[in-house]
Amino acid sequence: MVVCDTKAAVEEAQRRVSCVLTRLGLELHSEKTRTVDLSRGREGFDFLGCHLRKRMSGPIWERARKRVYY
Repeated sequence: MVVCDTKAAVEEAQRRVSCVLTRLGLELHSEKTRTVDLSRGREGFDFLGCHLRKRMSGPIWERARKRVYY
């Protein structure tokens, strides 16, 4: 798993990972390798048995949530 903040960084990371794997006699499996945009939290991915996706948290989320006391 590689996490990047820009599409250009993703492409560079894929190139570098591919070079390292080639030296080891390995290659990326095209059906298992994909790029996921986590910026809006709609899409996620499974990694080591866990589903990962971006989630709202922190001050912005706290302001959006209304607290009701009974």
